Amino acid sequence: MPQALPMWSVLGQREDGAVLMLVIDGRQDWISMGVKFYEMVRIAQKFDCWNVTRFDGGGSTAMWLYTDGAGKVVNQPSDAKGERSCMNYLHVRIKQ
Repeated sequence: MPQALPMWSVLGQREDGAVLMLVIDGRQDWISMGVKFYEMVRIAQKFDCWNVTRFDGGGSTAMWLYTDGAGKVVNQPSDAKGERSCMNYLHVRIKQ
């Protein structure tokens, strides 16, 4: 198995105040190529991010979405054990 490149969890902000959450999976055959640091910077720039914070980018990084009464992981964690519990979470709730 090839050495996995880092996964990235990034919170970016555009100059107009819009906030973006980006998760890029690590290298996995037939699923994801992963990215290096400078590649993640370029991705953030392409999304016009002005401020960027990188969170722990371990292989268990997961983005979970809850919509229409159901929730699920929407990326492919590259850790052999997959999604797992962690100490830190970023929870965003949209007021309606």
